[in-house]
Amino acid sequence: MEVDADALAATIADGDRLVLDTNVLIAYLEGNQVITDAATLLLDDWIHSGRNPAWISTVSVMEVLVGPMKADAALTAYFDFLQRFPNLTCVPVDAAVAREAARIRASTGLRAPDALIVGTAVVTGAAAMVTNDDAIASKSPVPVLALRKYVV
Repeated sequence: MEVDADALAATIADGDRLVLDTNVLIAYLEGNQVITDAATLLLDDWIHSGRNPAWISTVSVMEVLVGPMKADAALTAYFDFLQRFPNLTCVPVDAAVAREAARIRASTGLRAPDALIVGTAVVTGAAAMVTNDDAIASKSPVPVLALRKYVV
């Protein structure tokens, strides 16, 4: 599937700070998903180069590592990616993130993991949260960018 890179670039301005949801990371790492090419463009061309710095929650680190642990494969490669990819910073769930996540969960009913990831976006001051999760898209106080909208 092709990515409408021009439309994506018009939505994510140079320098916009982003929070990536778990599904974006899994699409990038595992491939063969509708948003894989869009996730690859975002990570390899924009985040890696520094055009758009990004954050991930430690919740996403946990979620991404479950598959490789079950399969007993590629765990080191996944963990290294999550820890060392340029311009991608892992944000711990601290008291500020937990408080924001509780506020989000109380007002929207989002599941706790999703509320923690959205809370990370709020606390870090992200310009947008990149996801493919409709539940988050409809309830996030941070602007949400659904990658599938840029796949043609």
